[in-house]
Amino acid sequence: MVAEEFGADAAFRMSLNFGVSLKAPGEVEVAFFNRPNYLGALTDDNRELGLELARVLTEGGLDTQFVDDIKLHVWRKMIHKCSLSSICAVTDRSIGEILEYPPVREIADACFNEAMAVSEAMGYDLGENYIEASMGYLEKAKAHKDSMCYDLANKTPTEIDFLGGKIVEYGRAKGVPTPYFVTMTNLVKALEDSYLSK
Repeated sequence: MVAEEFGADAAFRMSLNFGVSLKAPGEVEVAFFNRPNYLGALTDDNRELGLELARVLTEGGLDTQFVDDIKLHVWRKMIHKCSLSSICAVTDRSIGEILEYPPVREIADACFNEAMAVSEAMGYDLGENYIEASMGYLEKAKAHKDSMCYDLANKTPTEIDFLGGKIVEYGRAKGVPTPYFVTMTNLVKALEDSYLSK
């Protein structure tokens, strides 16, 4: 959306791998940081600037690696985010609580498999050790509540159209069934509608 408004040469894309919780106005606590973050340019002309931005962010303590194929890294991270965000939001549970409670873990695993099937249909090979690496990533984020929990609690718009909604959209375009994602996405939309439509 930024690139559409301002041009691809004015935008970068990032896969941010840390989460924070708001403790009080002006006070946040870092819940996890799965280093590094990944940064990619939308045009080849911005490669040098991207390398410089990654260097500056890394020097500031936000370890960041510039990559040529940012979409691959976005898929790797977004499968976690998309698979768990709506479940966390609907149940108001942390990532760890989702993974450790069998009834919702079953839903999370099904969403995870659907998202992986969609990413494969979109042409992304996530690598042999992806599932193992994903579980390691999520282990570090166990205490973290997804931001969508706070969106619903604060009655603000959620990112569901850009998360679960995108998996559903891409799945339909590629003929990949996503019944669990359809269900979780629509449940979040229903909860969101209960306060946005008033």
